[in-house]
Amino acid sequence: MPLYNNMRLIGLSFFIAFLLSCSAYDKSRKKIFIKDDDFLEIGRQYSPDGRKMLLTYGIDQGALGHGIVGTAVLTSADTNKNLKPFTISATTYPSSKWINNDTAVFYFDYLKRMRLRQTRIYSDMPTSINGVHLLFTISDPVDSSFTIDTLFQEQSPNKNWTVVVYRYTKDDVKEDFLNISVLHSGITLPEYGNFLISDIRNDYIYNCEWTNDNKLILYTSGSSKNVIENFLVQGKPNVNYEIVADDTKYGTATRWTKKNGM
Repeated sequence: MPLYNNMRLIGLSFFIAFLLSCSAYDKSRKKIFIKDDDFLEIGRQYSPDGRKMLLTYGIDQGALGHGIVGTAVLTSADTNKNLKPFTISATTYPSSKWINNDTAVFYFDYLKRMRLRQTRIYSDMPTSINGVHLLFTISDPVDSSFTIDTLFQEQSPNKNWTVVVYRYTKDDVKEDFLNISVLHSGITLPEYGNFLISDIRNDYIYNCEWTNDNKLILYTSGSSKNVIENFLVQGKPNVNYEIVADDTKYGTATRWTKKNGM
């Protein structure tokens, strides 16, 4: 079964991932209550019979931003209790849904897995909370209905490398996560970027080019530069690169588009 019915339904997942990349809450905090002044409700899903809910929440840190905690599996009697014992971390499982009244499924962040090059999902998770059976799964959000839209391709001056910038599209999806791969000549394009994989909210890189000395320049904005490390792929190709913030051109950008300088 696909991770979600279509790519737009993963918006909440990537919204959570973006907030996680911006700030973190104090993980030593042992108690969190809905009535806390800094409690931030992000969304809730009720079970089919309406007796239980999946409450996704975070901590409002004021000028520091929002630190996402996770999703709590609750009954109506639990809303006045400390939420921490009922919570699944949104860092690892940013999306969830009800299967039936007594079963909920939590989805591993697939793109995070690809960035980290992990081969399995975490296994040290509870099998149930509040009498709700918990399932943990992962599935590729891109299937055969998507096609590759190549946005940019350029060979390095020494002809040792080619940078390819691409995303996946289909009829009802116009903007999806950005992939950047850097390939030796003749190497097949990987399914996901081997250098950077963005999220559905922001591309973070808005243009790139090779310099005469074969350095790859990746252009971003000042605000996006602060979080790009979260989207670079572990074990990326060993090329000389530099991330350059240019707010004159990209200060308001969120997507790689032709007007960015392609």
